Amino acid sequence: LQDIFFFLILILLTVAFFNILKPFIGDAFLALILVILFKRPFRWFRKKFKDNTKKAAAVTLVMVVVVIIIPVSLIGLIVANEVGQNYTELEKQWPSIKEELTEEKIKEQFDGVPYIGDYVQEIEWEDIEQKLDEVVTTLTEFAVQMLQNTFKGVVYFIIHVFILLFLLYFMFADGDFLIKRLQ
Repeated sequence: LQDIFFFLILILLTVAFFNILKPFIGDAFLALILVILFKRPFRWFRKKFKDNTKKAAAVTLVMVVVVIIIPVSLIGLIVANEVGQNYTELEKQWPSIKEELTEEKIKEQFDGVPYIGDYVQEIEWEDIEQKLDEVVTTLTEFAVQMLQNTFKGVVYFIIHVFILLFLLYFMFADGDFLIKRLQ
């Protein structure tokens, strides 16, 4: 009975521990990939620092930040900024765009075009106007939601980058020791 209770507690603690670490498994996997990608520069820096793995790991970490993390962050900021600007521009100009998309103006544009002109004359414009309003509303809601998620995600991004850099440093600095230990 005591053994069964011990194994139940052990299984429960293992599941709880896994659930605690689950959000960071991706960070560990990404750190492992970056260690593999930056293994050569790390070895080169280790030779330059006369086998001082701590200094070589720190310099390689700075290299990872400059080469990967800063550019990816800047691209994300640029994309978020563009989405925000396009959203505000569309919101400002939608009434004037809607004025230009009147039934008369569209029919006038396609009046002399064969086949298309006849098709344009048969369209029920009330449905199209309603659908356009729905599409624009959906797009603006999507853009607002995306911007909100982006700004909420900044905190999570910073936390995950910190954990990634922490793991990366120790994988570089103590990687050989960890591999020997695992073997």
